[in-house]
Amino acid sequence: MKPIEKRTVVIGMTGGVGAGKSTVLDFIKDEYDAVIFKTDEIAHDVMEPGGACYGKLREMLPSDVFDDENAGKTGGAINRKKLAAFIFEDESLRDKINSLVHPAVGEELSLSVEKEKKQNHPDYVIIESALYTGGGFALLCDEVWNVTAAENVRVERLVSSRGYTAQKAADIIKSQFKNESLASKLPVQIDNSGAFEDTKVSIKEQLDRIWRVYNAV
Repeated sequence: MKPIEKRTVVIGMTGGVGAGKSTVLDFIKDEYDAVIFKTDEIAHDVMEPGGACYGKLREMLPSDVFDDENAGKTGGAINRKKLAAFIFEDESLRDKINSLVHPAVGEELSLSVEKEKKQNHPDYVIIESALYTGGGFALLCDEVWNVTAAENVRVERLVSSRGYTAQKAADIIKSQFKNESLASKLPVQIDNSGAFEDTKVSIKEQLDRIWRVYNAV
């Protein structure tokens, strides 16, 4: 009898700032056969010299956004602080950059996920993204989970870990309301407000459940 081949389960992971996505991801990576992809890291890569979007960005952005003094053969890296300043002055620039970068991230992510599924066969592939729109990376996933925490807990974490004032932390959380409102409707909500030992129980329950769904014997 031919042995049953396991099916890699692909899970999207989103959640607002201070909710504790990184802690959840670290736990899964340490305790399970899981590969983690982070959309912001892929976005960074495709914008770097030699990346899929770099040439178009050179045409789109002012030359002083690039650190050409320390450039290699492929050109100077983007100075992120200068880029942020330009985006602050011209919000339409953010939309132009996103329209270029997001498809490239999606293509790179799709190729990477398929490679893992076909060559390495991990139990889980986790795709982490701060933004959830119902499309994009979610289309590659069997499920998307939302990591949540009470607002006061998130404020305390941001004050402690990033040195923000309580007001700045609250303003950042408020700025993500639209995205979080959409994510709050996802069927799996991982509440990370309390002790992480309790969160671990929820994660294990959900991972065991989805594994059984796609790998029923």
